[in-house]
Formats: sequence, C-alpha cells, structure tokens
Amino acid sequence: MDATILFQAAIPFSDGHLETSIGNFVCLPLRLKMKMSFITHDDYCTFMVSK
Repeated sequence: MDATILFQAAIPFSDGHLETSIGNFVCLPLRLKMKMSFITHDDYCTFMVSK
C-alpha cells in the first residue's frame, strides 16, 4: 500500500472508527522510516488498520 493512501486514510473520521484512523496515521511515519532503512513494516500496519 502506498504511503499516500495511508495518509489519506488517516484524515477522515466519518467511519466512526477513531482507532483505525489513528492507527493509519501512526503507521505512516513508521512505514516511511522503515522504507528508508529498506525494511517493510506491512504486518504492523495491517494489524493497526484491522484492529
């Protein structure tokens, strides 16, 4: 998943799932950091989003 999509998903709270939106937002900088060190953190992001 593209980091831009994650960022956009973190903006709206219309679905009422605040934790999911926060999870996406927290996940964004984490993914960017991991990409810089050539490590993907998809499992963590998936866990946060599907919570």
